[in-house]
Amino acid sequence: MIVSSYGNIISVQQGTNDKVFQRILTFYVRPPAKILDCTCGPRYFWRNWQNNKLDGRYEVVFSDIRKLGHIQADFFNLPFKDECFDCVVFDPPYQDRWRFSLEKVKRPGRLYLENPYMLSEGYECFTPNQLDEVKAEFWRVLRPQGILIMKLADHRTRNIWWQPEVFKRMNDHFDILDIIVYVRPKGSMLPPIYFMQRNKRSTLVHAYFFILKKRDRP
Repeated sequence: MIVSSYGNIISVQQGTNDKVFQRILTFYVRPPAKILDCTCGPRYFWRNWQNNKLDGRYEVVFSDIRKLGHIQADFFNLPFKDECFDCVVFDPPYQDRWRFSLEKVKRPGRLYLENPYMLSEGYECFTPNQLDEVKAEFWRVLRPQGILIMKLADHRTRNIWWQPEVFKRMNDHFDILDIIVYVRPKGSMLPPIYFMQRNKRSTLVHAYFFILKKRDRP
């Protein structure tokens, strides 16, 4: 459902992935609505909502490059008609990190082990340049004034920060409505440099939800 105006939402939210995401979704995307989660993975965002109808309020199509959703699809080339979704949810692998061997990982099957968008030299990560490729595809499948919800980190590397990249690369197709800081249950708001100096990832404690609205014309 298209919403012409919004009330107030807290800009810093603490909790689990699913609880914070569901607060954002129900605030910005009013039911009834059809939603595409194009990086659904194990459906962490949708815990405690029992089925893809989500209590009759939302209809969700789950897609992933792996065989984890209703449809196995590449988000660079979505197999959907134009203007068929009210909301697109996008949670790519967004921060450089070294791959580990299966023998050393206690939780095999996590995204960094099997993500097919693997880059060279042991890294896997969605890059800022790829925002230029996916934004047109998201714009295409969204209905007029549709909502795009993206989850990203502070930084991709020591020299590349996600917030300015989103503003720079997305604003010709989308208006940026809000940025919600997501703090994990035991997380903190320590600055990213704290984690960089210790060779740790800030996403272990916090990340960002970007909420964007489709422009009439790109």
